[in-house]
Amino acid sequence: MPQEEFSQITGHHPKYSWTAGSPRFSPKGKPLGGIHKSSYWSTELTSETTISDPIEVEQALDVQIANFSRHAEFFNKVRAKGGKAELFVGLFSDENIVIDIEPSLMGRLAHAGLGI
Repeated sequence: MPQEEFSQITGHHPKYSWTAGSPRFSPKGKPLGGIHKSSYWSTELTSETTISDPIEVEQALDVQIANFSRHAEFFNKVRAKGGKAELFVGLFSDENIVIDIEPSLMGRLAHAGLGI
């Protein structure tokens, strides 16, 4: 599936992307040889790094699921063709982190065709 379709469907521009069969390049544009075996599309959904806890992870997921659930048909099509559609959540802490993702939130994530 061409990576351009992701941008068109989601309305987001990728930070990193390529299409299966296209030549490989480094992030700085240097040819790496060979071709990409699969398509890839990735973007940052928020430009801010949160250093404290003004918003919980569950609330942030809720917002993103609401934004992307209208594209459920597309994400399920990606999965049906053997691809993946997922939200990546990076958490970094000097202390333990506890996340409680309620079944209803997991259900909405699944209905949207997204993994985490």
